[in-house]
Amino acid sequence: MTRLTALDISKAVYNIAKEPTLPQLPSGLTTHFYGDNGRRERSFVTENRLQGCFGRALVQLAGFPPWSAERFGALRQRVIARAGSLEVLWQEFGADGGGE
Repeated sequence: MTRLTALDISKAVYNIAKEPTLPQLPSGLTTHFYGDNGRRERSFVTENRLQGCFGRALVQLAGFPPWSAERFGALRQRVIARAGSLEVLWQEFGADGGGE
């Protein structure tokens, strides 16, 4: 399985933002609840309040070039150094240390 890095995601968002028409996010978010038997028991739809936020973010990001691998790596090292170690950083995010 290929693992995406933040640099891959940065480039993808940059490419999306450069498209002439921004992708439409759904106006509603659906949540499904499943029972112990694995069957869907309930669903509900709520308003997608993030729709405008992501649309504005993509417009703003369109003005910036994607980060180079070197720039991303340098920032990554600064973040890890500030945390003390990668393990501490994962703990701060409440994760079990599944990073590189």
